[in-house]
Amino acid sequence: MDKELVDAFLKVYGDDLISLVLFGSYARGEQRRDSDIDLLVVLKEIKNRYEVMRKFLLAEDILENTLYPRLREKGFEPYISPIIYDVQTATRFRPLYIMMVFEARILYDREGVMTKTLEKIRRRLEELGAKREKFGRGYVVTLTKVKPGEVVNFE
Repeated sequence: MDKELVDAFLKVYGDDLISLVLFGSYARGEQRRDSDIDLLVVLKEIKNRYEVMRKFLLAEDILENTLYPRLREKGFEPYISPIIYDVQTATRFRPLYIMMVFEARILYDREGVMTKTLEKIRRRLEELGAKREKFGRGYVVTLTKVKPGEVVNFE
């Protein structure tokens, strides 16, 4: 799965693709039949959102002929839920990154952008006593060294 995702996105974005990160149920190996494929796509820059989405759809067309048939044979209904950022946006803290620290699989990271970003957040979470626990079908992260009402900064 990883190689097919990387190949498809490299084919359509080329040198503009900086990082590709799988997260969520597929990254954890807990996907169900109707689970989406959560994917963070980091591009060098985003000049034209329409063009970025057009290329995303081209990547999905490629996956329709490579990855998706194999997943359908196993009973899954694959579709990607993308989050697409430029490098400048991707390197700033996003609350989503807290869960990514625990579960993300970095599939492609040409310049180490997401490896460095998530590592910085991982270190901060360690300082705050972060603990991840199963909660229903998902997970919750508690910060054991943070007092109620205390403001936490990740920047």
